[in-house]
Amino acid sequence: MEVQQELEAKDTLERADLADKLINLIRSNIDLSPLLVDGFWGTGKTTLAELIKRNLDSSKSKYVYIDAFRFDHSRDPLGVLVGRIAESIEKKKGDTLVKAAIPAVKHSLRIAAKAGVSYLLRADCDEIAKEFQNAITEGLDQTVKSIIDGHREEESNIAALKEGLLKATEGQELIIIIDELDRCRPDFAVAMLEKIKHVFDIANVKFILIANSEQLITSIQHSYGSSLSEAGRYIDKFIKFTFKLPSQTKNNLHAVEVHIQSLLENDKNLEELSKEGYIFLLSKLIKTRQLSLRESEDLFRYLKIYCHLSGKPFKYPYYFSLIFIFSIYIHCFYSSFSQKILDGNATVDELYEILGMEYKHIEDTDTHRDKILHILAGCYIFALEDKPFEKKVEFHSDKWSDEVMKCFVSTSVYGIDDLKGIVQQPIKTLMLIG
Repeated sequence: MEVQQELEAKDTLERADLADKLINLIRSNIDLSPLLVDGFWGTGKTTLAELIKRNLDSSKSKYVYIDAFRFDHSRDPLGVLVGRIAESIEKKKGDTLVKAAIPAVKHSLRIAAKAGVSYLLRADCDEIAKEFQNAITEGLDQTVKSIIDGHREEESNIAALKEGLLKATEGQELIIIIDELDRCRPDFAVAMLEKIKHVFDIANVKFILIANSEQLITSIQHSYGSSLSEAGRYIDKFIKFTFKLPSQTKNNLHAVEVHIQSLLENDKNLEELSKEGYIFLLSKLIKTRQLSLRESEDLFRYLKIYCHLSGKPFKYPYYFSLIFIFSIYIHCFYSSFSQKILDGNATVDELYEILGMEYKHIEDTDTHRDKILHILAGCYIFALEDKPFEKKVEFHSDKWSDEVMKCFVSTSVYGIDDLKGIVQQPIKTLMLIG
C-alpha cells in the first residue's frame, strides 16, 4: 500500500499523535533544532514524515520537505537546501535569497572539487613525478595564502547567506524536514549535517531530520576514518535532540503485526487472512524473524502476487491456507530453503529453525495454537521426507498421519502423499514454474 493510502486508512501504527507531539516540540522555545527522529530501516520513518507534512498542511504552516536521497548525486547539499527554501517562500524573497546564496554555493562547489582532486592526488601519490612534487613544495607559501584567503571568503559568503536567510524568513517560522538522509552517499550525508550546523543555525529555521543514527555514524566513519565512539561523539555536535521511533504501539502489539493486519483487511483478495486464525501464524513469523515494516510489506506483496498468478482470492480450506502462507513466507525470506524444498534436500531442522520452534510430538503440545503450529510442521515433515530426522526423533508416523488426516487431508480430496506437491505449489507459482 502506498504511503497516501496508508494515511487514509486507519492509523494502525498510532503515529499521528506522535507527529503532533514532535511538531509541538520543534515549535517550542526550547533549542531542539536539529531534531533527529531515529529509527531502523523499515520502521515507518517516511510514513511519520508524511504525517508531519499532513499536520503542517492542515495548519497552513510553512515547511520544506527534502527527500535527501533524490539529491545525493549533487556535489554539495548547500544549493539543494537554498533552492528548496527559495521555492517554498514568496518569489521576491526567494529570488533575494538565491542571489545572496550564489557566492557561498560557488565557494562550496569549489571546495568539493578541490577535495576530489586532493583525493586523486593522494591516491596516486607514488605515481607523481619527482619534479612535480618539487613544484608543489616550492608553491607551498602561495598555497597557504590561498587557503587563508579562501577561509576569509567562505566566512564572508556564509555571513551574507545567513543574513539573506533571516530576511527571507522574517516574521515566519520555517520547518525543514529532511528524510532518507541515511540512504545517501556518506560524503553527502555528512556535508548536509555540516551545512545545517554552520549555515542554517538561525532562530526561525528549524530542522527535523529523519534517519537511522547508526547509518549516519557509519557515514561519518567512512568520511573521516574515525572510530565508532569518535563518530558517535561527532554526530552529537550536530543533533540537539534525538527521538527514537518506538517499535510498539500503545496496546503493546508489535507495530508490524498491526500494520500487516491492516494491509490484509483492506485488500479484497487477502481480507480472509486478517482473521484471527491466520494472524496468529503471521504474528509468530513476524516475531521469529523480527520483520521490519518494509519487510512485512514485502510479505504482503508476495501474497498479492500469488493471488494474481493463481487467479483467485486467498480463500482455501484452513490448513491449505496455513501451508500456502508459510511456503510464501519461506520463498520471500528464505529463498535458498525454498529451492531446497523443490530439489528435495531440505531438512526438518532448517524448517523448525525458520518456524522458531523445536520439535514436539503432537501429544505434548500445550495449547490449541501450539498444536496447530506443530500440525503445520508435521505437514512439512511428511512433504520433506527427511528420513534421518524421522529416525532421530523416533517420528510417530501413525499418530502424526492421523492428526494430519483429521485436520488437513479430510477437508479435501488429497492424501498424505500429495503433501509434497501442496507445499511446493506456492513456491512454483511465485517462481513462474508450471
